Amino acid sequence: MFALAIAFVMAASAARAAVPPTSVSLFGSYVNEDTYGEDSEFGDLKPLNAWTIVDSRINKRAHLVVVSKVDDRDKDERLHDFRFHWKPKQKTHWLALWLSEFTAGYFIPPFGREWSTLNPFQVGTVRYSGISDSLVARDNGVKAAFVPVRQFQAAAALFAGERKGGYTGERNNTHRHLYFQLRRPLPYGLIAGASYRFTTRDRNLWAVEFTRESGRSLYAFELLRVGRMSQWYALAERDVRHRTPEQGGGIRLVGRFEELRYGERLVLGCAFFPDQGLTFKANYVYESFPDSGNHKLLLQGIAHHGFSL
Repeated sequence: MFALAIAFVMAASAARAAVPPTSVSLFGSYVNEDTYGEDSEFGDLKPLNAWTIVDSRINKRAHLVVVSKVDDRDKDERLHDFRFHWKPKQKTHWLALWLSEFTAGYFIPPFGREWSTLNPFQVGTVRYSGISDSLVARDNGVKAAFVPVRQFQAAAALFAGERKGGYTGERNNTHRHLYFQLRRPLPYGLIAGASYRFTTRDRNLWAVEFTRESGRSLYAFELLRVGRMSQWYALAERDVRHRTPEQGGGIRLVGRFEELRYGERLVLGCAFFPDQGLTFKANYVYESFPDSGNHKLLLQGIAHHGFSL
């Protein structure tokens, strides 16, 4: 089924010479996790992951993204993302006032900072997910993005299906969920956002976020509230040696602190980009839980190759 979908997308793209070509990105990453002290909540992991990202431009307003992942531990290939994006023409906005993009498929819902469209190997930390990922899992759904007034970005989505990722309770939470999100640019390059999830069968979630990002730095804060409990993180990334991918030699420092429901986590480290196709990361992690704590050293090597069809 997956192979047929890819073949159809490639054939559709090849049939239209005026359409930008299909782009394919291949990633291979190896993570070594050494734990010192008590057992890690994840255990000592040494997975070799292989990623394939296919972005097919069907026409100027529509494209399909398929992301698959193969884990060395079980050799199984699984679908990570399957998203169809469509942008309406200006003259057809009467169909849905202010509609800027429609998305359907299998992806992360619009809640907090969205990581579904982010390349996981472009960030400084080895583990890149936001705190919302633990409670908002990938799912089957539809999303509509709007621009209701100038400088505001809004989104509404409906998800219901087989959820993957997150805690066990979230993976088993397969009933319908409604998501609402609003973002607005602020002075000094800041972007503020608020997200809310509504469902009739569990506790409602809401989150706020503040982000400032440029080509050389990233600063982010996110707070998530679940019932009477909350958790938050602060993230800072900055290039100390900025080079283009073609030049190579770029170095980025990263720091992240998380106040979680079950403890705290501090991450310090750096990423080295010798050229466009290679990335190396080293992260020191200290985790403090109510009854224990441990120190970790995370090392990651990434090889990347991209081409067009």
